[in-house]
Amino acid sequence: MTARADNLRAAGFVVGAVTFWALGDTTVKLLSERMSIPEIMFLRGLVSIVLVVALARLGGWQPSWRTLARPVVLLRGLVEVAVVFAYLFGVANLPIAVANTLVFTSPLWGVALGGLVLRERLGPARIGAVLLGFVGMLFVTDPFGARASWWVVLPLGAALLQALGDLITRRIDPSIPTDSITVTTLVMITAGGGVAAMRNLAWPDLPTAGLLVLAAFLVVGAYLCYIRAFRIGEMSFAAPFKYVSIPQTMLTGWLVWGDVPTAWMLFGATLIIMAGILIVWQDRPASNLDVGVSPP
Repeated sequence: MTARADNLRAAGFVVGAVTFWALGDTTVKLLSERMSIPEIMFLRGLVSIVLVVALARLGGWQPSWRTLARPVVLLRGLVEVAVVFAYLFGVANLPIAVANTLVFTSPLWGVALGGLVLRERLGPARIGAVLLGFVGMLFVTDPFGARASWWVVLPLGAALLQALGDLITRRIDPSIPTDSITVTTLVMITAGGGVAAMRNLAWPDLPTAGLLVLAAFLVVGAYLCYIRAFRIGEMSFAAPFKYVSIPQTMLTGWLVWGDVPTAWMLFGATLIIMAGILIVWQDRPASNLDVGVSPP
């Protein structure tokens, strides 16, 4: 199969992953009307762990405490727990499109942290992309307008923490299997939800349990599609397709809750998408310059 065909397949898997995530966020927001976020994290996590471990074992993964409990893996897990708490509380208390769009500022935070923490070179294009993205963020959040809400701090905090988690991931020994990192992270998220929900944890009724199982399958489906995408295609081609999630959640928010995005929000989301694509384009390898532009 040609590189072009592989890249198109990879893009399809990325679109599949973000679609699963968008549907998963919708399911969580529906569940938040019936139960607390910590309860959702705990019960959804239990099902997700079973699914991921079963799939990983089928793929030949062998669990080992040496890889599951590495300090850097545990540190990344703690950061991810904070990401999930912040993002899901944001989803529960904001229009889903706003929370989803703001979490996509993560690449912008990543560029800023890379320059400040790792002393990576920040050229004019990267600095311009970051500034463009943050202007877009202001249009989406409308900090001084009628839609202003302190809840926007949560998805923005989740985006910052996600960028920090990416920096930590780069410090993890490449010999540690991805499945080990995923299982450790899921266990810590589930445990965090369980501790937070300890005083008011109640077993759900059958319809709620069905939504929880659906949410778990959606999260695992997103994970499988996302990993598959970057194993068969070039990251610089496939990564921008993640931004399909923004119009998806806008459509979902309108259909399910009647949340109609304003013109300023659409403009801000467009700026964030442009900034993210510019960052990915700047990071592309020289060999990727002709990806997707050759005649059919």
